[in-house]
Amino acid sequence: MIRSLRSIWIWTASAALILLWTPLLATVRLFDRSPMRLRTGRWFRRLGRALAKVNPWRIHISGLENLKARKVYVIVSNHQSLADIPLISHLKLDTKWLAKAELFRLPFVGWMLRMAGDVPVNRSDRRKGAKAMLRCSRILREGCSVCFLSRRHTLAGW
Repeated sequence: MIRSLRSIWIWTASAALILLWTPLLATVRLFDRSPMRLRTGRWFRRLGRALAKVNPWRIHISGLENLKARKVYVIVSNHQSLADIPLISHLKLDTKWLAKAELFRLPFVGWMLRMAGDVPVNRSDRRKGAKAMLRCSRILREGCSVCFLSRRHTLAGW
């Protein structure tokens, strides 16, 4: 019974946060004049941190002292669950995320991915995958980190 109530709370609170965050992010995007949409991306990642707070998780991140604020990083995570995204959002870096194209077609979440300037990748088409990688390399050259979430495929397999 407790597990069911906890699950209901987590999904309801997460859905409410996503619904409320979409117009907030749209407002931030309206005033974000940066071509990289850095402010919009920062606010989108704050949603990840807020989602982590509504969950009964205890989060401990070590090694943050090794991250330098003005450096550019390629972040690669072995994607295990939906929890990965809110957890990685705790790294307070300006990032663009490479995400499967299907996510960009979802209401709310997909809209926010587009507003933040994240990169869609069509994993079934190698040419489109290569274009997404080229876009990520351009983002890195422009001074913004990129986050890859890899599941069963290796990045070289795209």
